[in-house]
Formats: sequence, structure tokens, C-alpha cells
Amino acid sequence: MDQADFEQCFIDLGWGPKWREDEVAVAIYRHMLAAHKFVQPDHIVLDISAGEAKYRPMYQHGNYVAFDATVGDQTWDYSRLDIVGDAMNLPIRESCIDVALNFTSLEHYYDPM
Repeated sequence: MDQADFEQCFIDLGWGPKWREDEVAVAIYRHMLAAHKFVQPDHIVLDISAGEAKYRPMYQHGNYVAFDATVGDQTWDYSRLDIVGDAMNLPIRESCIDVALNFTSLEHYYDPM
């Protein structure tokens, strides 16, 4: 996926065509793009609080793992998750994740630090 395709995917995922007018959207896009460029085929990418795993296409060139507690919107389709669990107690072995993603849910955790 080249950068133009990546940007279109970002737009299509709900950020909209005017995302550049929103400081937060710009910051999120930059972080997502940096992670996208960093990921290699042998990397494990853990998307913490992935929800419906909508970011999977952006990181499919690595080993994308969608993780969520499934306590968000009851209308969401959680069927594309790889792991269900508590983000505050990740059931993941230490030092095995190359990239951890968490773009829009950190503010919901009791003690994110």
C-alpha cells in the first residue's frame, strides 16, 4: 500500500476528506503512517482496543493482531478480533510485539500510564 492508498484508507475509515483541518486527526494520521512505514513482514502489530479491527488493511503487510475487550458500542461487529481481553492486563508474552497501536481509546482507561 503506497502513501496515497494509505491516506484514502484513512479517509474511508471515517476520518473524512477534510481530516487535515483537524489537529487531532493530523496527529493520528502521522502516527499511523509512521507505524505503517516501520512495519516489516515479520513484525507483530498489536492493535490494542481494535474495536472492529478497521485498521487491519493498513498493517496487513505485517502480522496484525486485533485485541479488544468488546465492551464498546454494542452495534459493532467484533468478529474480526484475534484476542478478547483487558487492555490493562494484556495476555501477551513480554517482548514479542514489534508495534503496538492504540489510536483513539487511551482516554477510556482508568490508569493509562
